[in-house]
Amino acid sequence: MILKINFKYILLTAVAVFLSFELHELAHFFTGEYLGNKMAMTLNSGYPVNGFYLEEWQYSVVSAAGPLFTILQALIFYFLLKKNNNYYLYPWLLIPFFLRFSAMVLSFRNPNDEARISTYLGLGKFTLPLLVSIFLFFLVFKVNQKYSYTKRFNLFSVLLIIFFYSAIILTDKYFHIRLL
Repeated sequence: MILKINFKYILLTAVAVFLSFELHELAHFFTGEYLGNKMAMTLNSGYPVNGFYLEEWQYSVVSAAGPLFTILQALIFYFLLKKNNNYYLYPWLLIPFFLRFSAMVLSFRNPNDEARISTYLGLGKFTLPLLVSIFLFFLVFKVNQKYSYTKRFNLFSVLLIIFFYSAIILTDKYFHIRLL
């Protein structure tokens, strides 16, 4: 199978990056709302409007909701790709790995979801981020192994993800939303 990086693949990658981000943040948002907090969100964060959660433990639960959704996304697309080699679905698997790995790297400066949970559980800042990243990399690796996706295809896919990821991060400050 020849892998074509065409306009359709680029457009689908852009949609996948945007929806992966937003569904991850909506998982935080709706979990916080379900727990009784008034929540707001940007393109890259969900947070309580008043600046704190009603109960301290809720911070970890809300923090876990986004990565759990992202892992679920990766598993769904892993099994879809294992069943049917439709490389247009590949960004939906690669993005979760990229997002959680980059979150782990950024945790050196500012702890992200898994780092906060890992610290809260007394496991050290990088235990959960590393385990999640390894698991998601394993899924990506297995699909690449099965279908022999080229290094060039993977590199271009990652560069597309970085481009669209950067666009979301750079425009994040302009989008503050209170959904409910």
